[in-house]
Amino acid sequence: MGDSGRIQKLQSGQRIDLNHADTLALRRLRGVGAATARRIADYRRRLGGFIRTDQLLEVYGMDTLTFEVVLKYVTLDTSKVIPLDINTTDLEALADHPYVGWALAKKILAYRRQHGPYTSGSDMLRQLDVDAIARRRLLPYCTR
Repeated sequence: MGDSGRIQKLQSGQRIDLNHADTLALRRLRGVGAATARRIADYRRRLGGFIRTDQLLEVYGMDTLTFEVVLKYVTLDTSKVIPLDINTTDLEALADHPYVGWALAKKILAYRRQHGPYTSGSDMLRQLDVDAIARRRLLPYCTR
């Protein structure tokens, strides 16, 4: 930060990793202010980490113009993404995940109580009749 207290924006060739950057680092992205940086960090926490850069478009307030600019300055290390353990995660933690929500979380737990543990994430999604789009989004986050 300079004397004016402004955040130094990233320059051409500089990159930050979306899954490791704190809010101060996120504010260095062109078009990202304090509020958007907090939303990105919070959404990343709720997801367990970003798997694809286009998930940034799911962050409240992220428009396509800012997204296109941001893409030039980010990398994505998915090695530290925290998956959901579909056989042990409680209702509140499941429901907080952006791709699960309360309705699906309740179904997951009800099925688990009635039939025992799931054999896989894809098994769970198939048993609960989750549509193809939701399955594609959620499956990378499911472990057992």
